[in-house]
Amino acid sequence: MIKRQRLEENAQILLFKTLRDYYPVIRSLTFAIPNGGYRTPSEAKRLQASGVTPGVPDIFCAFAASGYHGLFIEMKKPLIKGQPKPVISPAQRKWILSLREQGYMGEFCYGFDEALKCILDYWNRGPW
Repeated sequence: MIKRQRLEENAQILLFKTLRDYYPVIRSLTFAIPNGGYRTPSEAKRLQASGVTPGVPDIFCAFAASGYHGLFIEMKKPLIKGQPKPVISPAQRKWILSLREQGYMGEFCYGFDEALKCILDYWNRGPW
């Protein structure tokens, strides 16, 4: 069984594998922002000094479509029946709202299926 805290990470790994295998052009313009995860206090302090910022979304699709500059995704673990909905932190909510105000699409996606659909829907808005 997959450890509960790894559900988000595993969904993101599957997302990038799927993009690499089936959508290589999208994959070439999409990257993860390794901003989350547990850090020791000294490591967190060092990373914050180097620019790591709480709440920054997990994934960026660096291509414009339908009037947006790009797509940011805050990846959350998949929704599981009978389990509480994953928490969106105030910092995550603030970042998504700020990015939207700057002309980016910003979304919260729960698991692999939502994230892949979000990216493909965004891609299909493009001028190609």
